[in-house]
Amino acid sequence: MKRILIVGTSHSEATCQRTENGPIDRMNSGRWYDYFKDLGHSVTCLARAGCTVEQQFMAVHSYFQENPNAKFDLAIIEGRSLETNVSIPGTPGPSKITYADFWRRYDTSLGKDENYRWEIDNVDSQKIEQYPEYKPYYVDYVFSLLHSVQHWSTNYAMCKLIEEHADVVKWFAFSTATIFNKNPELKELAIGYDMMKSYFISEDCWPYPRLRFDNDMICACHHMNENGHSHFWNEFIYPRVKQYL
Repeated sequence: MKRILIVGTSHSEATCQRTENGPIDRMNSGRWYDYFKDLGHSVTCLARAGCTVEQQFMAVHSYFQENPNAKFDLAIIEGRSLETNVSIPGTPGPSKITYADFWRRYDTSLGKDENYRWEIDNVDSQKIEQYPEYKPYYVDYVFSLLHSVQHWSTNYAMCKLIEEHADVVKWFAFSTATIFNKNPELKELAIGYDMMKSYFISEDCWPYPRLRFDNDMICACHHMNENGHSHFWNEFIYPRVKQYL
């Protein structure tokens, strides 16, 4: 049995909106990493919809603060490439809030727990209207060189931290902003390639997996349904990590 750590976003939390305008729910089985369990391996998954790389880093850091002796054979990070969703300062929680409160927010096996405040918040191009005090900064920051350096440095630091607890660490991101899809040579993305290439799950994962999903594999929210998760496991994940199992 291998011990596997998953760090992810909505694609790993398995957010799912079955029908247009229907409720946004979360799959509790049939997720791509559940197939590791079917093979007899144990899985810890720290994932949340909408999270930034800084929030992912805090979840990972908090987990290891609470579990300093945790060891994994394989860690797979479904990370973040450059997007319009960025971090801003949140509201400090009361002193009784522990590290565990942060990482448990990300643990898909524990259920949602909204009973504490974020110390790192996030905004995107739509949500920024709710934070007028940050709008000028947001406009200047998003896709700037500073954004790129901070973003990729955090991704790299997260991999290095996990590497202290895992024998093998692999990273990929599901998507990147359209501007970089069309211009992958831009230095803001090239910095990421240079920093992250040693952790790529495979060379063809950059800047995101070129995997086709048919209509019956995605939900109304464009996340994977059970068919999509099975397809992603069979065609992308398993062929690239089976050598570590």
